[in-house]
Amino acid sequence: MAHSLVSVFRDEFLYPALKESDEVKVDLDGTLGYGSSFLEEAFGGLIREKGMTLQEIRKKLHVVSSRKLYLDRVWSYIEDAATVAKKR
Repeated sequence: MAHSLVSVFRDEFLYPALKESDEVKVDLDGTLGYGSSFLEEAFGGLIREKGMTLQEIRKKLHVVSSRKLYLDRVWSYIEDAATVAKKR
């Protein structure tokens, strides 16, 4: 099965770092931009695909971006995934 770039980022880098470290910094600066689908799958997928809790992510994840829009979207996608997970 082919892996998308977002699943490689989430499954091989972000999730393992969050499981192994007390704090993980993700710097979103230095690119032309990010699609909402990438941000939703990468960050919302931590809850939906990897079973992390909102509390775990809030405790460990530090997202850096000079664009407030990205910060708002990342946390919105995480919180939305947590809300859906609670309903299951």
